[in-house]
Amino acid sequence: MKKTLKIKLILILLISMLLLVTYKTYQKLKADQLPSTTTSVSCMQRYVDKDVSDSTEAINLIKHDSTIQEKNCSTTIQMIDKQIQEETQIYGVNLCEMAPETALEIYNVLSRIYKEYSGIKGYVTNLTLNNDSNTSHITSFKPNYIFVTSSKKDTFPMVIKSQILLNSRYYLNEDYAKSVINQEIKERNFSSNTTLANLLVHEYAHVITYVLTLKYYESVNPVFLTKENYENYSKALNNYKNDNFSKMLFNEAYKTFKDSESEDEFREAISLYANKKDGLGNVLYNETIAEAFHDYFLNGKSASKESLEIVKILDKYSIKYSLK
Repeated sequence: MKKTLKIKLILILLISMLLLVTYKTYQKLKADQLPSTTTSVSCMQRYVDKDVSDSTEAINLIKHDSTIQEKNCSTTIQMIDKQIQEETQIYGVNLCEMAPETALEIYNVLSRIYKEYSGIKGYVTNLTLNNDSNTSHITSFKPNYIFVTSSKKDTFPMVIKSQILLNSRYYLNEDYAKSVINQEIKERNFSSNTTLANLLVHEYAHVITYVLTLKYYESVNPVFLTKENYENYSKALNNYKNDNFSKMLFNEAYKTFKDSESEDEFREAISLYANKKDGLGNVLYNETIAEAFHDYFLNGKSASKESLEIVKILDKYSIKYSLK
């Protein structure tokens, strides 16, 4: 960000903070008194029977869809959205009603991630507030939202959005969000220095794993997905969703780890959430990798030795496939 733009953002932020007295007072309400605050942003539009000729047209459609969401957003937030777009190649950024200081914290988190893993640029198409009915989701990564299907019988080519969704229940009710985060910290599900902004790091571990899986299975970036590219993309997506690639990363890290602890102990040394399992008792390895990356991002060399081992393997593949 240029120095003059930084100065402008700081000045506008200071003015905005003066105008947010009501918002700050509202934040101090008890959780059970919070109104149902929602965002005006909608990220679930879909175009059917629309023919798109190439990736440029696909990207422009995503950008246009994002732009029309900005009518209720402050000038400050629009500036931050634009700066994130320019530095990360996230085509649609809609933080809209978010507090400007939180949006700037998110900008700083993203700047660090994209500086270190520049090869993921263009793979996340949208970063947006979202009215998620699932209140257990503070943030979520949704890599395969079908945004456009063509008028052809087979519906190809398609435009696929890969979205990071920020639940408005938390991001527009920050005191409530902090109470939830603090509870998760007490239960050892989150690192002790987790914040609303740096929760994005966990999602970006999913992004890195997803992009590595695409490259491992020789898939294109699916933002513009043709029938010819679908088979490899489908194989990669299934292996990402089924945790197969993450399990491979974990097994490699655990195998090289010089300690006698069990796999469960290894994961729980990162966090309890790193050892999360589904209803059938299967380990969710995507979460293991994400928690290790989050630990490393927040704590550096002071992260658990188990997290450092996983990040070492993650970075080995990130260098191999030009993410770093």
